Amino acid sequence: MPGPSTPSVATAQGVVSFNDGQAQFAVAENETILLAGLRAGLPLPYECASGGCGTCKAKLVGGRVRTRWANATGLSERDRRKGDRILMCQSLPEGECHVQVTLKGEGETPEAPSPARSSARLRERRLLTTDTALFVFV
Repeated sequence: MPGPSTPSVATAQGVVSFNDGQAQFAVAENETILLAGLRAGLPLPYECASGGCGTCKAKLVGGRVRTRWANATGLSERDRRKGDRILMCQSLPEGECHVQVTLKGEGETPEAPSPARSSARLRERRLLTTDTALFVFV
């Protein structure tokens, strides 16, 4: 029986391989390539995870993806013209896909932090500007 980090074949929407087979994993139904890759333990580059920054931009070298946000600001017009650039945070694989991306840590210091889940309670929320807030957790 598959564990929480391994979607069953019945619920998988695709399989993604990175950098010529360096890593391969199943992607659950309605799961982005970015989230599936992070779940699989890959040190993928990302910041906003919403399509705005472009940090998770990758090259699609095989297969097809469906995008959640076709006009995401993280892709430039030049990227769109090339036709093979994707934002992993907005891409849902359609079957088997092959992606090329520089993993975090390649050419960086080996002490780069990794994403982690933590539990906390929200103690305070203060609006600093119209679009910025301070959150204090305990």
